[in-house]
Amino acid sequence: VTLYPLGTALLGKLMQNRLRHISDEEQLRESESHFRSLFEKNHVPMLIIDPQTQDVMDANAAASEFYGWPLEHMRRMKISQINTLTPEQITRQMELARTEKRKHFDFRHRRADGSVRDVEVYSGPIRVGGRMLLYSLVSDVTELLATGEKLRRSAMQYQELVENSPIPSFIASGGRFVYLSEAAGLAFGANGGAQLLGRQVLECFAPASHASMQSRLE
Repeated sequence: VTLYPLGTALLGKLMQNRLRHISDEEQLRESESHFRSLFEKNHVPMLIIDPQTQDVMDANAAASEFYGWPLEHMRRMKISQINTLTPEQITRQMELARTEKRKHFDFRHRRADGSVRDVEVYSGPIRVGGRMLLYSLVSDVTELLATGEKLRRSAMQYQELVENSPIPSFIASGGRFVYLSEAAGLAFGANGGAQLLGRQVLECFAPASHASMQSRLE
């Protein structure tokens, strides 16, 4: 068989395309294999979810340990059995993740024992076996939020104590009042602490005490 130049060029192009296709398939298989290894061995709970059906397509061992369900059971679940949002709300959140308009989410997730945990979820699209799915990395922040709430309540209680104390208290920054208790405002001759906010602290003290007060404010 004699191949003419044009035929040779076409055959060469077809071979290049075929080799490129094979190379792309190999790279895709390598990429999926690499992801699979990271997914299965990761100590962070991870889920693979179909955004069309809300099916949990896969979960890693860390997710099984965190949620308390066997892996085979989790692979038959809907994400709505875990996420406390309604299916409609979940659909809207998954669309944000699928289109990469948002990556970080705050959810409440159920576990097998009936407990509900506050979680941060980082989610985005990933192609697996030719299908566009969502990966989700789950971090339990229940204790962190509880600690923050305790600190907030403690701060509120402290502020209430300061506000109701007969002992004048104030906070200064840059030599100016940024907070005064009601008792401090009255002590400085104002109707309340709010009237003195932003004023120079030294204006409320006798000149003889300016030097000592200045050293305290620095």
